[in-house]
Amino acid sequence: MTVKHQNNQAINRPITAILTIILMMVAVLACEDIFEKDLEGKEVDIFSPSDDLKTQYTSQNFWWEKAEGALSYNLQIVAPTFENIEKLLVDTNIVGTKFLYTLYPGKFQWRLRPANGSSYGNYVVRSLEIDTTLDLRGQEVILRNPFNDFATNKSQIKFFWDKLYNASDYRFELKNNEWTGPRFMSPVLTQHDTITVGGLTEGIYFWGVQAQNNGSATVFSPRKFIIDKTPPKAPVLSQPEDSAKIDNWPSTFKWTKTPDGGATIYDSLVIATDKTFKAGSVRFSQRVNGQSQQVNLNTTGKYFWKVISLDVAGNTGPWSESNLLIVGTNP
Repeated sequence: MTVKHQNNQAINRPITAILTIILMMVAVLACEDIFEKDLEGKEVDIFSPSDDLKTQYTSQNFWWEKAEGALSYNLQIVAPTFENIEKLLVDTNIVGTKFLYTLYPGKFQWRLRPANGSSYGNYVVRSLEIDTTLDLRGQEVILRNPFNDFATNKSQIKFFWDKLYNASDYRFELKNNEWTGPRFMSPVLTQHDTITVGGLTEGIYFWGVQAQNNGSATVFSPRKFIIDKTPPKAPVLSQPEDSAKIDNWPSTFKWTKTPDGGATIYDSLVIATDKTFKAGSVRFSQRVNGQSQQVNLNTTGKYFWKVISLDVAGNTGPWSESNLLIVGTNP
């Protein structure tokens, strides 16, 4: 018996060792999923502007490749160099991989590094020179606000854009429905970089700015925005049906909604243990971009659920009717 027991131990040892290695590998993989990638020593591949570029175009699109593990990028622009800084123009963190900025004639350096919540990569430094010119042809006015496809329920908007050093004034245009559509108002000439327009009614608009001087002008680069003052309609609940019974969680909640042709609509699903949805009874509340949501609350009992639609313009619709859902034994 003793010999047999010892043999079992001998056989079990390699099995135990293998299981231990497997568990360690699983743990390592899990840690890689949980912890952020270490960006130390990593650099970003830059697309534009190219290093040592000399150009007459003052509006530049700083563009780079997405770095694995990066959540944002730190961008700095100085004049004329980082070793001899006379002016810090930009020091910002960017989530995307593009940044539009308008410079002026002179020499500049810019640098970029990837970042996440726990580490930074190395800066990549590039040089750039903007040459002097009075010719605005081919130049572009960078529009800042409102951004493209912006939606609001307000009747007044403040527009602003980047100035160009060689422009004497700016022509602001605002049109209905499309850029080639009818003007909402007469063009406005201004020497400033902002204008406020009120009296906007519900609809789609396009706006653009053209820089001008005595001999030339930029092209327009129009943007779209939406004025939407109409609240979304109430959603219609479809699944689970009212007073439906299920043995246990999870459950998939579904509903329908009616698009109104205005701003993008999203929904909010709320589940509570009280039919009045009083404070303290809410067990689930979440924004949903589609028209269904799977929920797992892991407890039995009576639940009441309803949905409300909202849009990105700031309008809130009425609540849907509420449905009862019974999970497990009827209390």
